[in-house]
This record gives sequence, C-alpha cells and structure tokens, in this order.
Amino acid sequence: MSSALGILKWSPNTFWQATFYEYTAAMKGHLVSQGVEIKSPMSRDEYLTLKAEDAAKTKRMPNA
Repeated sequence: MSSALGILKWSPNTFWQATFYEYTAAMKGHLVSQGVEIKSPMSRDEYLTLKAEDAAKTKRMPNA
C-alpha cells in the first residue's frame, strides 16, 4: 500500500478500487520509467536445472 500511495501517488480510494493487475502494471511502468530492466520469470525447466545443480553441490543427507 505504501508504494501505491507514495511512489505512484495514488489516493487511498484509487488504491482500494484498483485490481491486483492494475497495481502490478502501474508498478512495472514506474520501474521501467526509472530505468529498471524487467526480466521474464524463470521457466520451470530453468528452475529444475538450478535445483539439480544445487542439490549436487550440497550433498544432503537422505531422509531418515
């Protein structure tokens, strides 16, 4: 809520009437206007690859 009222300068009424998607789009727009690079989320395959690499690095004890 503080980001909507402070950064976006929305009124409380605007904030409470906005949907999650409107708020998210407004924040993304603000971040892009400030020069922040918005990256797409990690794919499931990328996540599973990183998870497997991490598991190989940190040889965990099997569940007892």
